[in-house]
Amino acid sequence: METLIIQTQSKSTSKLLITLAKKLGENVRVLDKDTAEDLAFGKMMQSAKTGKTVSKNPLKQGIILGDLKGKVGIPDNFNDPLEDLKEYMF
Repeated sequence: METLIIQTQSKSTSKLLITLAKKLGENVRVLDKDTAEDLAFGKMMQSAKTGKTVSKNPLKQGIILGDLKGKVGIPDNFNDPLEDLKEYMF
């Protein structure tokens, strides 16, 4: 058994090839966009596969609890009602 993937430029060409394959007794499956993208992504990953792993230690070293203290804040009016939603408020 062999698998063949053909990407056509038009629906009419697809329809013709599907009809021909079915007349020859072959199984035909049309892939949706997501499945076709998954196949392409898998092929890309396979070609880029190096077999190397990455250590988690450098990532852990860069995270220090409290690093953003005083740099990020919530404005005083954070919980105030929004003007756009006043008509829905009680």
